[in-house]
Amino acid sequence: MAKYIGRGIEALRSWVRKCIEAGGTPTFVAEYAGRPLKGPDGSPALLVRCFGKADVVSGGTIYGLPADFVERVKVAKKDIQTLARELGL
Repeated sequence: MAKYIGRGIEALRSWVRKCIEAGGTPTFVAEYAGRPLKGPDGSPALLVRCFGKADVVSGGTIYGLPADFVERVKVAKKDIQTLARELGL
């Protein structure tokens, strides 16, 4: 069962900020087994994890994100700098 931790870009921005401030590296997953992740309302979602500080900043699923942003996450892969700029961080 998915652990939903927020909805929308502002929730994602806040989570990324917490992860970075804790000294972790934010990671994002847009697909699992080739299928796009969706929120409980069917909206585009990302699975987020705070690598190196998961004990401080828990991960989970943030949904209600713009489809074009989720697509950019898939294209950027692990490029956190590009994604941070996208989020205005």
